[in-house]
Amino acid sequence: MAININWQNSEKTIVLWEFVAPWTWVEFYDAIAEQKKLMSSDQQTIDFIADFSNAYPLPEQILVHAFYAAYQLNTHADGSRHDTYIVLIQPGSFLSSLGSIILNRFPQFTHGLRLGSSREDALNLLHHLRNDEPEIKVMRWHNTNINAPLADSMSL
Repeated sequence: MAININWQNSEKTIVLWEFVAPWTWVEFYDAIAEQKKLMSSDQQTIDFIADFSNAYPLPEQILVHAFYAAYQLNTHADGSRHDTYIVLIQPGSFLSSLGSIILNRFPQFTHGLRLGSSREDALNLLHHLRNDEPEIKVMRWHNTNINAPLADSMSL
């Protein structure tokens, strides 16, 4: 499988998705099913890190799948939203732009979506979010880091 799913921490509160090219949409939806099994086996809140560092090239027809995937990753079977965060690592300019469009136009599909530059950055961001600390958003735009409170930085 070109999408690896593993626990990122010993407390089993963070799941790491590692995308390794080439990967397919069939593998992606299989990974969603695997994730749902992890979530249903435990009552605690689980957050996610999706590492796109080695994910390119992306499979075709990403726009067809993006909305459905965002909905599936953020909702329970009864339609209620998960209280989870998803941090995308190095999503590249295309996925960052797509995330921005989805976040701004369809916020119900992107509850908890954030961008990070590394696994360490993602873990720090999740720590801040879960501990009600001021959220810091670290993003690479044109090889520049933007370190600012979320309210002062550009949205996804």
